[in-house]
Amino acid sequence: MDLFINRKEILEMKGFILLAVILTAFFFSFKGGLINEYQLEPTATVDPTPTIITSPTSVILKGVASFYDRSVCVGREYGVNCKTASGEIFNDEELTFASLNLDFGTEIEFGFNGKSVVCKCNDRGPYIQGRMFDLSKACADAIGMTGVKEVEYKINAE
Repeated sequence: MDLFINRKEILEMKGFILLAVILTAFFFSFKGGLINEYQLEPTATVDPTPTIITSPTSVILKGVASFYDRSVCVGREYGVNCKTASGEIFNDEELTFASLNLDFGTEIEFGFNGKSVVCKCNDRGPYIQGRMFDLSKACADAIGMTGVKEVEYKINAE
């Protein structure tokens, strides 16, 4: 038995790893993979690519959002040790939201049915395919949003 791996064996392993990655991606491409426990409402868009709406003063985007509340603190005491990814204590009465790729502290103005509210990013999520944001209950209530809906949003550059 040889203790060293030669170049040919390394190349063979690269091919195996690449095949495993491709098969994994293929498996998870069907209906959201294993994380498809929630279904989008018929009114929601499943395309995660934002729609751009141009206006004279700014660029407004559209994307799918859901909301979350203190039920995310299952097994943890709400208001004490239920922390967000930023380290802040989770409070569903604050105007906050979760995003997978925005920096913590980023402010976004969300709009729905003619109402708008500015909220701050302090958590990571949503982890469900097709959704872009998880709004706190206070943020969703401020714009009258329930369930999973397409919302307009504008990133505040200040």
